[in-house]
Amino acid sequence: MTTTVQAPPPTAVPAGPAAAGPPRGPRSRRWLLGFWAVVFALLLAVQPGRQTFDTKLGVTVDPGRFLADLGQLWQSRGSFGGIADQYTGYLWPMLPYYWLADLVRLPVW
Repeated sequence: MTTTVQAPPPTAVPAGPAAAGPPRGPRSRRWLLGFWAVVFALLLAVQPGRQTFDTKLGVTVDPGRFLADLGQLWQSRGSFGGIADQYTGYLWPMLPYYWLADLVRLPVW
């Protein structure tokens, strides 16, 4: 003999506060817009004409000399000297851009 039992139909899950709308708190769009507004204001707060420190300062200050130094293995001009093989990554596209900007006397900032 076989007995069959039917399961009760599933009950509807009531809609909780999570389905009511966009999340509130630090993930809301207003917070995100405010964050990027502050970042943009800090970007504009720099002093024109002043250059920030860069690890490859020679690219922006004297691109011609930087290009000439790429042909030598040992560079004795900075600090205690160093091997310039890692500088070849600046050969394209940064070095031509700054070299042309230097020729037309475009400010580095």
